Amino acid sequence: MGAGVAAALQLVTIALQHAADIQALVAQAQAEGRDLTPAELDTVRGRAVASIAALEAAKPPAQLTP
Repeated sequence: MGAGVAAALQLVTIALQHAADIQALVAQAQAEGRDLTPAELDTVRGRAVASIAALEAAKPPAQLTP
């Protein structure tokens, strides 16, 4: 497996873990019959932003076409 593929799999694994963390927060709030707290919303936003930033950083640079 090439380094690029390994790095991509690592990023996907991180993004999936962030998604699982978010899902767990939402499920807990739903089970308790409440909305997410401001702190939980901040956590959700932080996880989502971190996942997007990591995936964006891993994109190859745009190539100019002649």
